Amino acid sequence: MALLTGITSRLRRRGRTAQAGTRLQAVARPLLLVSAAMPFVMGAAPVGEPSPTEPEKQTEPQRRYIAPTDAADSARAHFNEGLALQAAGDLNEAVVRFHEAIARNPDFAEAYHALGLALKAMGRLDAAIEKYRIALELQPKNVAIANNLGVALEAKGDYDAAVQAYRSALRLKPDSAMLHYNLALTLKSKGNLDEALEEFRETIRLEPDHAAAHNNLGVALEAKGDLDKAADAYRAALRLVPKGERAAAYALNLGGALRAKGDMNGAIDACRAALRLQPDNGEAHYCLGLALLRTGALDDAVAEFKEVTRLLPERADAYQHLALTLEAKGDGEGAVKAYRAAVRLQPDNAAARYALGALLQERNDQDGAIAEYRAVLALNPDHPGASNNLGVALQAKGDIDGAITAYLNALNHEQNDPIMYFNLGLALLAKGQSAEAARAFRDYVRLAPQTPEHRSRIEYAKAKLGEQGR
Repeated sequence: MALLTGITSRLRRRGRTAQAGTRLQAVARPLLLVSAAMPFVMGAAPVGEPSPTEPEKQTEPQRRYIAPTDAADSARAHFNEGLALQAAGDLNEAVVRFHEAIARNPDFAEAYHALGLALKAMGRLDAAIEKYRIALELQPKNVAIANNLGVALEAKGDYDAAVQAYRSALRLKPDSAMLHYNLALTLKSKGNLDEALEEFRETIRLEPDHAAAHNNLGVALEAKGDLDKAADAYRAALRLVPKGERAAAYALNLGGALRAKGDMNGAIDACRAALRLQPDNGEAHYCLGLALLRTGALDDAVAEFKEVTRLLPERADAYQHLALTLEAKGDGEGAVKAYRAAVRLQPDNAAARYALGALLQERNDQDGAIAEYRAVLALNPDHPGASNNLGVALQAKGDIDGAITAYLNALNHEQNDPIMYFNLGLALLAKGQSAEAARAFRDYVRLAPQTPEHRSRIEYAKAKLGEQGR
């Protein structure tokens, strides 16, 4: 945290006099408001996996099409031909065969079920759900159909109906780890984290080696804020699956949880473990960069964020953190380029534009800063910091009226920040409105804390008040 404190302290000195003990005239400069360090997204959400599980496709023997001798044999023959076509990947022809089977035997539950599977594979969720429901009416105790109905409903986003389908299946087969797992995933998607936790734990009780259940238990625990138990769950998943892409995802999740709980060294180790498993995992490089930044390893953090921008060139937040790190290193030019890259990718990213505006202002590019602050205010008219800093930039350009308007707008949204009153007082003085300036300085003196940062300005404001006899 020492690094963050240092960055924040440095950022908040922007636009302010360097020495508190200088003559009163030296403090008569407007003050910038800059947000605290690292105001950006802190990495991707934990990776849950996989989608709800479907049972194996029908296991009936796949045989060549044979001319039927009666309606029942004809339906079965078309059904088997459909299965063969489905296995070969010809879903359109498989659907035709399943429809032909149903036409010959309208009560053929297996054909409706197979047709539902084919339609879902084609992305036709509504049609698949309809066929599953018909199949379930014909075979109400068929666990596979009830499960697959839940899968399709979950894929459609109808979580309530999916939960109902899974619970119906569980009444038929309460010891099915697969069903408990699918139900847990849907409850998590629904936001019912407590119930999801119960179902993940039941999955693990029934199938202790279910690595995905351990991982998703960690995701749910992390969402609940229980970082210690989340880390334990991710470690359990890693013990079960120590290699491959899944292991890399588990290690990345562990790194994110450890970073969130403040264990930066543990996070660095976990993210590096993910990278040993999957060297081109951009999210793992990002996780590592964030942790390195928090420990003050700026050069290493820059290298990681640059690697993220190479692997994931559309990640605006990676460019933001690259910019922040370069700024902390004193590379203002590089930071400006990185912020501009973030803004190109996300023109409506107010945080990136605000940070870019402050950096441009520090580099005396008032026109560039004004453009960014106005863009921020177009996105968020209630942003007091952007209004204040816009006023500072306009005042530097000699637009006193524009500066006064900007300061007043800032004060409309934040009445308790002394800096804004001080800036308004300076602008009003420059405009020759001494009485109004005195009122602004009086509010500044009332609100400003007695700190070294404010002491000389308080003296300046009191002197101005004395000149006005107040």
